[in-house]
Amino acid sequence: MENCAIVLAGSEDDRMCTGDTKVILEVAGKPVIRWVKRALDLAGIKDQMYIVGYRQEKVREELGETVAFALQEVPRGTGHAVTQAEPFLYERKGATVVVAGDTPLVRPETITNLLEKFSSGNWSALVLTAQVENPEGFGRVVRGEDGQLIAIIEDKETDEKTKDITEVNSGIYCFDTEILYEAARKIEARDEGNMPLTDIIEIMVAMGVPVSTMDIDPLEFFKVNERKDLSFAARALNQRVLERLMACGVSIVDPATTWIDDDVIIGCDTIIMPGTILRSSCVIGKGCTIGPYSTLNFTYVGDGSVVVQTESRQVTIDNNCTIGPWVRLFDGVEIGENSIIESHVEIKASRLGSNCHIYNQTSINKADLGHGVTVDSQVAFAHDLGPGQKKIYVGNHSFIGSQSCLVAPVRLANNSYVAAGTTVTRDVPKNALAIGRKDFEIKENWALHRR
Repeated sequence: MENCAIVLAGSEDDRMCTGDTKVILEVAGKPVIRWVKRALDLAGIKDQMYIVGYRQEKVREELGETVAFALQEVPRGTGHAVTQAEPFLYERKGATVVVAGDTPLVRPETITNLLEKFSSGNWSALVLTAQVENPEGFGRVVRGEDGQLIAIIEDKETDEKTKDITEVNSGIYCFDTEILYEAARKIEARDEGNMPLTDIIEIMVAMGVPVSTMDIDPLEFFKVNERKDLSFAARALNQRVLERLMACGVSIVDPATTWIDDDVIIGCDTIIMPGTILRSSCVIGKGCTIGPYSTLNFTYVGDGSVVVQTESRQVTIDNNCTIGPWVRLFDGVEIGENSIIESHVEIKASRLGSNCHIYNQTSINKADLGHGVTVDSQVAFAHDLGPGQKKIYVGNHSFIGSQSCLVAPVRLANNSYVAAGTTVTRDVPKNALAIGRKDFEIKENWALHRR
């Protein structure tokens, strides 16, 4: 028997004020629907059917071919949405989890516990429910004198007797697949207007099959209906990530100002300072200090490195480097071990060997620096805007003096020196000193001829 899941991902909500469907809006580094899929994946549910409707192409594009889809052409309620999965359910055995696609806070452990309880008993359906202080907006769980579930009353259908019930429906269910298929066919035969999923529970109770409930933390079925809900969910998800990292030996000085994506890996004894953002599969080694106020994307940082007030994307920083503050690194930069990058430096599409030292206010672009290179302050690696990939090469143990300019393409051999204030436009041989400070010259109408 193979467990499966149905995810309801077709609703339209004007409160988001977006041209996209709300389930693909990003929260804590992932689209909302991705968090739901992650919970199902980690709970071991491989077969997943997503019921799509509004902007269905966006959901299909996001999830790709790893899951199945069914189209609910006309939104007629969650119960009707499940009926669109009848071909998916046909002749299946085992359990089917049904969950809304706009509930990013549902935990994998909750889905796992739900499946375990379902398999340990003779249940036809289990409904996750919770006690809340304010039940407004939720379906009320109605129980008989024996405490058994007898109905779920939608909020708009409550009366004086049921509206004050504080046990509410989470919208997360686990069904016996064969019985769900049978109940779905019955609800489809009604051909009524709006058909909520709670109608299927009503049908099962009428069938006399065993239906029960299981407790859930109300936070887990929090739905994102407005922009402010995205912020709330992001904070809750981020807090889970931070707690997991701290439990694994990472020190986070100020969780309130630290944002770390779920797929980021951080080694033990690393300290994350306030105002730090780590996104998009960053890998941080052991014993590092990151921040304050660093934003890293797709970045690898080796053991023992310090990265202060730095912005990076697609960067590799080797062990025991010191970076920052006010440093920007982009486009595949590689920095060798034991290197130092001082303040107000920008490096793009370049490789630095080990033991390099880049002083402040320097810009390096499309360059390949060897080991032990020193670049003094206010140096520019310049490139024209013409075609072709022209690079600057600096050999091992070379020194470039302050306020110099290297104009590509140019190559400095090992152990070469560039005097301060020099503009280098030709190759410099090994062990040589390049020095040049020409008088100021003006060429009249030069720009006109350039055009």
